[in-house]
Amino acid sequence: MHERNHTGAADMSIMDKFSVVTFPWGKKLPTVEGCIRMAQHAEKLGFYSIHMPMETTQGKPYDPDKKVKDVFDSLVFLGPMLLATKKIRVGPDGITLPFLPPFYWAQHFATLDHMSGGGR
Repeated sequence: MHERNHTGAADMSIMDKFSVVTFPWGKKLPTVEGCIRMAQHAEKLGFYSIHMPMETTQGKPYDPDKKVKDVFDSLVFLGPMLLATKKIRVGPDGITLPFLPPFYWAQHFATLDHMSGGGR
């Protein structure tokens, strides 16, 4: 049970221990604005971080025909998420290192760190 603060509302500080994993696909194509709103809402609720899957071209796990292919590339999409938030950490859910040479990984994440103001 959450402790109550001076207003009687539940203390939501526990949320800073949890992350949100987004899956940017569905029956309708996701919008950039919708995913940014999700990141902003997660930040407002106090979540520690928000992640997107790296291998977004494989479709939904429960979609054996791989019909859903119109999803965001998380490496490209992380920048707008960083610019639209202030403190929540954003990142890929995991990375497959052989996709790119090491220099590009370093450059990509250094650029994201710079965009965020560092320290996220």
